[in-house]
Amino acid sequence: MAALVLSIKTGLLLASSGLSVPVIILFAAALGTSLYGIAAIFADRGPWLAQFIDHYTFLGGLAIAVFLIYLSLQQPRFDAAKGKKLSWGAYAVGLLPCPFCILALALGVSILAPAMGVTVTVLGKKMGLLFGFLVLVLSLIFRKVIQIMGFDFQRVFNGSLLILGLMTLLFALTVPNITNTMEMNFSPIVIEEPFQLLIVVGGLLGLIVWGAFSQRLIVKEERENAGNSRI
Repeated sequence: MAALVLSIKTGLLLASSGLSVPVIILFAAALGTSLYGIAAIFADRGPWLAQFIDHYTFLGGLAIAVFLIYLSLQQPRFDAAKGKKLSWGAYAVGLLPCPFCILALALGVSILAPAMGVTVTVLGKKMGLLFGFLVLVLSLIFRKVIQIMGFDFQRVFNGSLLILGLMTLLFALTVPNITNTMEMNFSPIVIEEPFQLLIVVGGLLGLIVWGAFSQRLIVKEERENAGNSRI
């Protein structure tokens, strides 16, 4: 599931980048190979990799979100011969998926491999091939859809970067807190003064009802005044 989500994100960015099909194939092959390589390198270092991801995901997520939002606001330089073109720096940061997502996928491979009765290298190779294949197929599909719909590649690319940057920022700010909250021990809430609670709730409801009726009266008076002024 994580590989599919990451493939959709990367495929959309690759498709809207305006790169040629051979370059997209190279990108997809590089991503699949990197996943396999990281899984093989950290095959025996699962606990260390998990600790690294846990400690630096927040800072890494914030940095990547800032980069994505910054890139989404960049306007490509215009060359009369080649048309609009982004810098390779924008492609390098915008097209590559989140490094921590790749690390998380590699960690998942090292965890699932013993449970599936295979070695990390074998499962990493399969996951790398699957990830690269999904990125390639989704990129070509999104690219064809953009061409058929007649959308501007640059607008789709910038919009995708902005949305992904905002989502990355939101997840970086909320997911660690949610995870820490789930690990806490909770005790049930005990209401010691139910009568005082009813008074507070009743007061709030009364204020809400009073505010609603007051607003209706104000709107009614404004309409009557507007009607009289027309007459």
